[in-house]
Amino acid sequence: MGGIVQRISPGSLLSREVDPLPSVPSLRRVRGRGLYEHQGDEADEARPDRSFAAYLQCLDAAYPRRFDEVYVAIGVLFPAFLTAACDSTRTPDPAADRQAIAAATAQFQAAENAGSVDQFRSYFADDLVMMAPNNPPVTGGDSVAALMRAFHDAFAVQVEYNSQEIVVFGDWAFDRGTERYTLTPKDGGAPLPKSGNYLYVYQRQEDGSWKQSRVIWN
Repeated sequence: MGGIVQRISPGSLLSREVDPLPSVPSLRRVRGRGLYEHQGDEADEARPDRSFAAYLQCLDAAYPRRFDEVYVAIGVLFPAFLTAACDSTRTPDPAADRQAIAAATAQFQAAENAGSVDQFRSYFADDLVMMAPNNPPVTGGDSVAALMRAFHDAFAVQVEYNSQEIVVFGDWAFDRGTERYTLTPKDGGAPLPKSGNYLYVYQRQEDGSWKQSRVIWN
């Protein structure tokens, strides 16, 4: 390698003259493969599987600072790549997802009947959009919770949701069904029976849980 411009890869990522490095094995290009293999004793030449290791060894000696940076980048990026690959290969389980969504709606119902706004706020996505009848949409989980708090301060609520259909498509799903509820004014007055239909659009969160992202009823 001494005094000769050594092309390190077919893409010519680096090209420079390097001084002789006795401790670093020389490399020779393998015809038709675009790789370099270690030139040492015959035993080494007979083992092409060592070519890439010898290649890295030579680069590391010739360009230590540059390849330390490369190794750091690989150390950071490779685990992230593996995590993303594992996430992308998660085996879908629509039946389990439907059960989880049904359970979320049931727990939301229990929290609503208990008048616990803090509890059912945990089932709202932060970007929730609520579309109530004859009202403009309300955006944001906290904004919806504040509106519901005022509503529950005025009424004792007893509601029953009956799901008719739960469909899952990737990280999104919807629960469509009917609702029957009774509103009893807390300042006195006769209970008000109501019934209608609902559509809850759920989104899977990073922790795997399902939260309401879009809500509409009539």
